[in-house]
Formats: sequence, structure tokens, C-alpha cells
Amino acid sequence: MKKFIFILVLLILFLLIGVFIGNTLILRDTNQSNVDIPTDISSLQGLIPQNVNKIKITISSDGTIDNNYNNIIYYLSDKTQIQTFIDIYNSLDMQQSTNSDTSELLYEINFIGDTNSTFKIYSSQLISVFYNDIESFFNITEDSLNKITESTNIKYYLHDSPLEEPSSTNCYNAQSIVLSGLSESEISSLRTTLHNLHSSLEFYLVDRVSILKDANNIYWEPATVNEIFTQPDGTQFQSSGLWEYRDELQNMLNLNINEKTKIIINDALKHLQDSIDNHDLSESFEAHKIIHDLDYWCIDYPIGNFYLEPTDWGGTKCYFGLIEAYNL
Repeated sequence: MKKFIFILVLLILFLLIGVFIGNTLILRDTNQSNVDIPTDISSLQGLIPQNVNKIKITISSDGTIDNNYNNIIYYLSDKTQIQTFIDIYNSLDMQQSTNSDTSELLYEINFIGDTNSTFKIYSSQLISVFYNDIESFFNITEDSLNKITESTNIKYYLHDSPLEEPSSTNCYNAQSIVLSGLSESEISSLRTTLHNLHSSLEFYLVDRVSILKDANNIYWEPATVNEIFTQPDGTQFQSSGLWEYRDELQNMLNLNINEKTKIIINDALKHLQDSIDNHDLSESFEAHKIIHDLDYWCIDYPIGNFYLEPTDWGGTKCYFGLIEAYNL
């Protein structure tokens, strides 16, 4: 009897030990299944926001970014240029990394769209991507770093559009809409004012692009504020530039124009004001697109006599899509 009880106790003991071990293994597996397993990301696709409408490019002068006015800052707003830029980044040869050698920063790229993401590129051939509150690191090849460097050589084009010229029927229909309600003398005044503004803005953009493409250039001040500007060498001059074109556009809104035309001019004015406020030359080029089409393909169509010779004769064949964009 005692022997039977002893064997029974041993069996119960072994059973309890087995249950304990089994539960421990199950708990361990359950905990492991709740741990996020890192994904091997081998492409930047998915780390760039959808519907990017602006790219800010900062080129570091000393390996840092914050509060350094010696850095160079460029902006992109043109849809085609933005997509080309994104395509370059999506084609980079890279691997996810645990490397954190962020000692010398070369570039900071801000993609601005439905959400924002920030790319920091370091001399150690490392990219840091901050997106959706998560920072990821990637190693890139020397060839990829060279691609990035080349991509930061930003250029702005006055007349570059893949669109075909609109038909004469569409142009005359658009013209009748934007000039509706105006007398012959008012139409003549509007045509002259807009065309002179258009020609002058084109000349200014071509003449100043190499200086104002950098948002940190000191000559943004006289371009945006009506004042006497003092250069570093002490020379003073009366400022001129974008603030004048903004004021001219604002004055056009006081003319006897209809609501449709006011919407178009207000949009051009908004781009120009954004350019002034943020030292963003790309927005001045976006304003020019609207003014260009409104002049050449609507109000002054067909272009015949030029009050001022165009800065670029190729612009007379360039169309940016205003008629379709505003349902004219």
C-alpha cells in the first residue's frame, strides 16, 4: 500500500512538472510572436510620401544643418522635376543598416506631400530616413551617393513643358471667358499690363536665377522688400524685383475683370507671395506658368506684336495647361 502511494505521488509530481514546462514553452512562444520582427527594407519606396508637391534640398556647408545660414537651400515645385527626383531616390542601391555614423552630414532632403519625410545623407555613405515618427538607416554604394550629389544640382527652366499647344478654338473660347464683361478699352489696358508684366518677370527670372535659387542668398532681401538695400561692401541701392510683380498682380485685381479671371490671377499671386515669404524661387516659376499661359494663350492670343522682345522666343510655343486647369 505504501509502495502504491509512493508511485502515485511520483506520477502526480511528474505530471505537475510537465504542465509547468509546457505552459512555460507556450508563454515563451506567445511572447515571441508579439515581438515585431524587423523587415529588411531594400528600397526607399514606401518611405517617400504620396502626392509630393514640394521638395526642399539643403546642402550642408560644415556637416550640420540647424540654424546655419551658410547652407544652400533649393526648392522644387515643378511636378515633372519632383517625379524625376523621386525616381532617382527609388533607384538607389542600398541596404538597411545598423550603422549610426552620422558625423558629417552632406544633404538633408525634405519630401512634402500627404505626409512629410526627411532624408539625411552622410559622408559615411549612410542615409537616415525619418518617416511616420520612425527613423531607419541605410547603407548606400558610392555610385548611389554620386547620384544623390548630382540630383542636388538643381536647375530651373523658364519654358519646359511636355504639353502640346492648345487648339485655336480652345484659345478663343478661353479668351472670351476671361475677357467677358470688359469694354474694348479695358481689354486693351489689361492686355498691355499683363504682357508687360509677363515679359518683365521672364527677364528677371532668367537674370536672377543663379542668385535667388539659393533661399539663403542675401539678395532675397531686396527682391522681396521695398527698401534701400545695403550690400556687404556698404554700397546702397533701391530694391526691386518680386515684390514689384506681386504689387502689379494685386493692382490687376482692381480692374473690371470677372470672377473667373480673378481666380486665375489670385492663384498666380499666391505662388508669388509664397516665393517671397519662403525665399522659394520655384514658386516664382510656378507663378510664371500661370501668367505665361494667361498672356500668350488667352488674353493676347494670337500673339502678334510684341511690346517687348521675349527673353526666350521658344516660350511662344510653350504651353503649361492653364485652359484645362481652369476649365476655360
